[in-house]
Amino acid sequence: MNLYLHIPFCASRCSYCDFYTQTGSRLRRDFLDALIRELHLRRVELPDGALIDHIYFGGGTPSLLTPEELTRIFDTITELYPLTGTGEVTIECNPDDVTEEYAQALSALPINRVSMGVQSFHADDLTFLNRRHSAEQVFAAVEALRRHGIDNLSLDLIYGLPGQTEERWLTNIRTFLSLGVPHLSAYHLIYEEGTALTRLV
Repeated sequence: MNLYLHIPFCASRCSYCDFYTQTGSRLRRDFLDALIRELHLRRVELPDGALIDHIYFGGGTPSLLTPEELTRIFDTITELYPLTGTGEVTIECNPDDVTEEYAQALSALPINRVSMGVQSFHADDLTFLNRRHSAEQVFAAVEALRRHGIDNLSLDLIYGLPGQTEERWLTNIRTFLSLGVPHLSAYHLIYEEGTALTRLV
């Protein structure tokens, strides 16, 4: 069995996003308290003999959680849930959150896989999508994670942006390949009703 934890906080909202998120941190402590309570309550639903294999922190932006907040969650999981100890433990990160210190902190936790929402290596695309990071921050994040022993990485890219040519998309792919990251997720840009994106085009 697998465990998914949704962390619904973002520093800012991407123009294409229609997920439930909060862009303020006011509710974060209350949310974490509620998450811990739910982990306790849900434990009784786990069938006898079942083990948790993979754990995934999605969002939102889970990398807004501090190492101390992540430790609190992991302490609760390991106390309550039987784990195989062999599965992937993934956290979604924004590249600009992955400083040298944050990468080191992640390596001290059970996390063994990081998925980063890159979306594009072109600065104008990132501005259009209201992404906070730069291509240079992606490169720095990948290197920081590797220095601290986290090599199992995945990057997200988005295609189908207005005016995106085949060559611009291929430049994104070539840049991704140059990093030697083992996994890529590519998503077509979707114009969801009610998002900032639908008001831009």
